[in-house]
Amino acid sequence: DRYADITKGTGAVKITPAHDFNDFDVGQRHRLPIIDVMDAKGALNENVPEIFQKMDRFEARKKVAELLRKKKLLVKVENVKQMIPFGDRSGAVLEPKLTYQWFVNTEKLAEPAIRAVKDGKLHFVPKRWENLYFEWLNNIRPWCVSRQIWWGHRIPAWYGPDGQIFVEKTQEEAAAKATEYYGKNHIELIQDEDVLDTWFSSAMWPFVTLDWPEKTPDFKRFYSKMIIVTGFDIIFFWIARMVMMGIYATGEIPFGDVYIHGLVRDEKGRKMSKSKGNVIDPISLCQKYGADAVRYTLASLASPGRDLKMNDRLVETGRNFLTKMWNAVRFAQMNSCVYNRHFKISDVKSPIVKWMIYQTINMVNNVENSIENYRFDDATRYIYQCVWSSFCDWYMEFIKPILQKTSSNCKQNIDSISDKDEILKNNYDLNLTLLKKDIRDTTAWAILQFVRVLYPITPFISKKLSGEFGILDAEWPDFSCINIDFEPAVKEIEFLKNVITSIRSTKQYLRIPLTDKMNIRIETSDLNVKRMFTSDYSEILYQMAGVRINDISGQTIPVIIDNAIIHVEFEGKIDVNTEKRRLQHEIAGLTKMRNNTLNRLVNNDFLCKASEDIIEEHKRRVDHINDQIQKINYVLQSLDVV
Repeated sequence: DRYADITKGTGAVKITPAHDFNDFDVGQRHRLPIIDVMDAKGALNENVPEIFQKMDRFEARKKVAELLRKKKLLVKVENVKQMIPFGDRSGAVLEPKLTYQWFVNTEKLAEPAIRAVKDGKLHFVPKRWENLYFEWLNNIRPWCVSRQIWWGHRIPAWYGPDGQIFVEKTQEEAAAKATEYYGKNHIELIQDEDVLDTWFSSAMWPFVTLDWPEKTPDFKRFYSKMIIVTGFDIIFFWIARMVMMGIYATGEIPFGDVYIHGLVRDEKGRKMSKSKGNVIDPISLCQKYGADAVRYTLASLASPGRDLKMNDRLVETGRNFLTKMWNAVRFAQMNSCVYNRHFKISDVKSPIVKWMIYQTINMVNNVENSIENYRFDDATRYIYQCVWSSFCDWYMEFIKPILQKTSSNCKQNIDSISDKDEILKNNYDLNLTLLKKDIRDTTAWAILQFVRVLYPITPFISKKLSGEFGILDAEWPDFSCINIDFEPAVKEIEFLKNVITSIRSTKQYLRIPLTDKMNIRIETSDLNVKRMFTSDYSEILYQMAGVRINDISGQTIPVIIDNAIIHVEFEGKIDVNTEKRRLQHEIAGLTKMRNNTLNRLVNNDFLCKASEDIIEEHKRRVDHINDQIQKINYVLQSLDVV
């Protein structure tokens, strides 16, 4: 037979069709007798010479070698490495043993299941996993569905006195068939003691849970329209079998989309196992950080088809984000921000408010698109960026100085720039009141949108916070009809952010405390930029960047942003030459770190051994170092101008 390898040993091979999968195939090809030599406990039975009977298989192997040696028939003994199966719980060596079982003709069931995917009725996300699905179904074998365990659906087969088998849906139907077969009533039937394979029972789940075979309203509403979510390791065991069984039983596919997520592993990438002791109990995580924090963390890691490396620190990060969200709501409540059902986006005037509305609408659209495409990791990223960065880090800091202004503050400002024109003062006061109203309405509106888009991911905190705003029936936001030009406002506020960030970075790299107040002078021909520094955002710049337009008599550092140069006075705060040397030394150190990392990324040995996550981490490190070098170089160039 082609299975025998004439280059190994004597070139001949013994065949045990009842105890080896490959040998079974050889036996079928040559119609060899199938002789079972082991009992259920791995001891040799009556089909072997008496000297070996009832002997454990491991002892019998030693005995065979011993007898061959005594008879001087043993040529040599050598160690041979073999792939042998072990029980994952017991650790015992598993021995194949041919037994009578029940089988399903899966080749017949596989054909329509394959067509469902090829015809585009059933979709895998990510699409690449359909290849594994096809590989299994194209090479499918009869499915052994009987199991010798205590629990499960009983095999619907009954045996008559002479061993005749009756397979029917119920015992009553089997009895009727037995009566017809034997020609008399009251035949004693014994039901098969085996139960169905768990995966066989699971394969029926999509339709039996919807009251099949009755075409109930639930069946019509959900069957074939559902989305199934699972790991790639059970694409064949569960997904393929649900499709095969569903089409066979109902004539339709059980679901339209199959979303494949990665496996949840420990922080070292190992599969979780009780024996390894690396299992993370989700219940304890929920008790420690909250169920929403666990849900948010899992969603943020759910890149389609890629495994998730889970640890407590990641869940803590999720908890921190939700705490940030909670604090944002508290800030809104403390500043009398109450949701206004009559609030109209088109009515707002302030660029700050328009910018926040634009960021929120953009976030909602991105989240909706991400969820529709099963990119839950992207959805959480968009929410995080909008809530933490746009809303908390920027918008809240922008509006604090405005909300803190009082009428007396406003009138003092007007006294310094007017002829005490009472009408002008009243208009100024009215404008501030309207601006504050827009800010409060927008703040409450934005938070409500955050709560809405977070609801599918973090339902508990979302429901709690929406209740506190008095909105319990909030629907998913729809901004498809919004037709407002946000570009001028967005451009203006992004410029303001750039100014604040650049000044903060310059202070940071020169080791000047961020709280230090510094005078600046603006050099620009753009009247809008001058307006931003002298009136509209002067208080924001003072609070967030610690700078204010004033007369300058000392040395300055130029900070160049678009078409403006901001001269920042640093007299008495730094020694220019010392700072230059320090920054040059820092760049040299960063350059060395970057080059070492780059050398690893072009090293084939490293690329072959390192995991995909490690390689991506090295690439991110290079980008981060390049960004630092670029910022320090910018400060150095500014010092050269001094």
